[in-house]
Order: sequence, then C-alpha cells, then structure tokens
Amino acid sequence: MKIKNLTPQVLNILNDYGATVIVEESGQVARCKQIEKFVGILPGAIEVTRQVVKVEGLPAAEPGTILVVSRMV
Repeated sequence: MKIKNLTPQVLNILNDYGATVIVEESGQVARCKQIEKFVGILPGAIEVTRQVVKVEGLPAAEPGTILVVSRMV
C-alpha cells in the first residue's frame, strides 16, 4: 500500500507494529474552495455561512494508494 500526503506538512503515522512511519509532503496540496455568504448581524458579531464549491488539487484515484488530506477534503 502506498500513502500519498496531500497536506503541507510531514506526517508521522503509528503502524500496527508500533513503529512510526514518516510520510513526506508530496508537493501537491488538496484544498476545498469555499465561498462565504453574509447572513446577518448578531450582538457583537457578523454571521456568515461557508459553502464548499469545489475540491482543488485532488489527483485521480490510484489502485493501492491512500490519499491523506486535511480535514474535509
């Protein structure tokens, strides 16, 4: 199995045997493009909603490869 790191940082993953596997950055970062919409004004704050409109930088699936991404990508 291959792990492709689509985050901007090095990953340290603990495997089933208790060893740490270090996965370097791939140089490619997957992100969610978001838009913010003004909803209203609350006491002391502005209320907005965020909507994901597109995933960017996500490569095509490869058999036997796990893609590691940040949060909701």
